[in-house]
Amino acid sequence: ITIHSSAQGTKFDYCDISGGGRASGYSANNCLFIWNGAWAEIRNTAFSKSNYYYVGFDDDNATTGYHIYSDNVSFDPKGNTDLLANVWYEVSNYPTANALPANNFTPNTN
Repeated sequence: ITIHSSAQGTKFDYCDISGGGRASGYSANNCLFIWNGAWAEIRNTAFSKSNYYYVGFDDDNATTGYHIYSDNVSFDPKGNTDLLANVWYEVSNYPTANALPANNFTPNTN
């Protein structure tokens, strides 16, 4: 799944996102890929069975270039044998993390 929209409104709630990723193409190595400037709310969602990473971010600035809000997100600790980390950033030195970044917007409750 790829998100590439600067509009608010992309929401994943009570989802099971599984079986994503392949061995080639940096945007294809994830179950969910979030492009620079994209907005996404991810709540009550479980990630499992991905090749390389569960969530990837393409961004020139890993702290401000996307807008993410997450709550109750889990990653299958077993993953696949090729799983390198839960979260991956397409920035210099390609940092990884085990959790999604801190929330950097307040969702609209309407």
